[in-house]
Amino acid sequence: MAEGTLRPANYQVVASAGPIAIAVTLAFCILATNLDIFLSERGFFPFSAYFIFVALAVLFVTAIAVEGTVRTSFERFEGAVRFCIVPLTIFSGWVAIHAFHSGGMPLSGDVDFTIVLPVLQFAVLLFGIALASEATVTVTVRKMSALVVLLLSASVILETFLPTVLGASMGRKGGLALDSNTAAFLIAASLALSVDFRRTRLLDIGVIIIAVAGVVCTLSRMGILFLLIVFATYGALFALRELRERRLDRLVLGAAVAIAALGASVAILYVLTTLPQVQNTTIVERAEQILFSGARNLEDPYRALLFHHYLDIAARSPFAGNGAGHTLTNLEANAPFGFGPHNMYLRAWIDVGLVGLFIYVAFVFSVIALGVGTRSPELILVGCLLGLYGFFSHNVIDNKAVVILVAVAMGQAAVLREGKS
Repeated sequence: MAEGTLRPANYQVVASAGPIAIAVTLAFCILATNLDIFLSERGFFPFSAYFIFVALAVLFVTAIAVEGTVRTSFERFEGAVRFCIVPLTIFSGWVAIHAFHSGGMPLSGDVDFTIVLPVLQFAVLLFGIALASEATVTVTVRKMSALVVLLLSASVILETFLPTVLGASMGRKGGLALDSNTAAFLIAASLALSVDFRRTRLLDIGVIIIAVAGVVCTLSRMGILFLLIVFATYGALFALRELRERRLDRLVLGAAVAIAALGASVAILYVLTTLPQVQNTTIVERAEQILFSGARNLEDPYRALLFHHYLDIAARSPFAGNGAGHTLTNLEANAPFGFGPHNMYLRAWIDVGLVGLFIYVAFVFSVIALGVGTRSPELILVGCLLGLYGFFSHNVIDNKAVVILVAVAMGQAAVLREGKS
């Protein structure tokens, strides 16, 4: 094996609760649950979320120095970066095109949507790969992701039934993620990283049930769709494995679990329509819509209107774009309903032109291709969810939690592949 690549003898360093294990778990769980932004936005922490990210990075490096594994840690990280070089190179193009288009653009409140945010996104990508390369991937990433599912789901459920406990309004709840659609995506993507698609574990069944309850409580139709994709993939691979081994009894048990999860989802939605504290709110309306609207659930009166509105703007300057950050700084206030495009691909096209749109699409496909090349169902699923999320949101990679999950999925695939070499 070439110098600087991952070595099977080195990648399982974090087998106990040492400083590195604690730092990795703390950093991943805080960033992947959006806890840093939650604490800052809700006033529980007086510092910016950027400060928390820097503090976690310093803690991570300090833990490596304390355990005296600087050289081997760097070798594992370098190997993982080399393995993920195609998505990272493409993403560096995303940063570069924002730098090219960022001149003279105003800021949106306290957030710079021009060059600062893409640079931060790239830093988070590298940090996530570093976390994965330090973890005992076959154990720790799964456990950490399961913990993320638990924390996010518990916070959403808590806010749903006790709306004011965490300082939420009376609308739909996102728990630690603050936004319901963001919470639903994070739970689904974390579930994809936490379950073992290669064997059956009782822990996975419990995590799936917790994820179902959390996503249903977000009342996110997109989240329910994403959860079904993860659940269907897990179920299909489970069924193929059990059929190959002729274990029909376990197939029946799996079908029973699926039916129970569906029943629990319907029961939660029905309970939400009867809670006295949410009557006359959007919660009841959305729960009833999911329960009774069938295939029309993905239809929205405003999405099509927003799509055509922003499509017209994109067509006015299709190649050059209008400038990085233009969509959210100059256009959103005057758009129908005062909303952004609810589409990452349209936002990229408007801001940085067709070249920027191509770079973003290439990044998504490169993540999926890396998963296919490493035969990692976890990374393939996370990449597919990332691509689909772009059709529902224009803030896909603005959020560090989304980026850290993608990065850890890439790093996990790299380490597992090299561990088999």
